[in-house]
Amino acid sequence: MTLTLPVALNVQVHFIGEPNAPAAGVLVALDVFHQGRSYYATHVGVTDARGGVSRTGSELASDFREDQRLFPMDLRVPLERCDPVLRIRLDGGPEFEARRTAAMASGLVTPSAKARWQAARNLAIRPATVSVPLDTDGSSVNVQVEVERSQP
Repeated sequence: MTLTLPVALNVQVHFIGEPNAPAAGVLVALDVFHQGRSYYATHVGVTDARGGVSRTGSELASDFREDQRLFPMDLRVPLERCDPVLRIRLDGGPEFEARRTAAMASGLVTPSAKARWQAARNLAIRPATVSVPLDTDGSSVNVQVEVERSQP
């Protein structure tokens, strides 16, 4: 099977047990796999006041092509040959802070990605992941992610 990106990827984040409490300001990451192994990661974006963030499949494909151009030795496999599953990842707590610190110090991270890292309020949540199997029809995909608040 091959990876066909959805027309749109819509992610909605809210707190566990609080369906009317959106998790605003959360940086949502996307992981792509090849032969069952993590292969490529990018940001979907930072959630808005309603806890939502969206990207089109075209935007995600364009990001991949640009990253592939910049890192041809790391990203040799075309996106279409990747596994037909995406993982939505929300880093939280100390792990998030460690990743953010590394990203902010890296010369390889774009200014727009650094702005997303800086704006994110992921310290307030515990990490969460959701695997999303994809159909081959490429229709829009809506993903609900529940997160726990971090302990103060």
